[in-house]
Amino acid sequence: MTERLSGENAWAIYIDNNTLEVKWHTENLPDTVPLHYTISDIASLTRGYI
Repeated sequence: MTERLSGENAWAIYIDNNTLEVKWHTENLPDTVPLHYTISDIASLTRGYI
């Protein structure tokens, strides 16, 4: 999956449900993407996708 994302110039993160911290990310993650989130952040990220 990492190779496919990289080939498409896309990045991804995995956020732990309990700690709301990024536990995994692709190597090309932009520096502007935070590695810790709040419940409010998650709600904003998912608005319109669920």
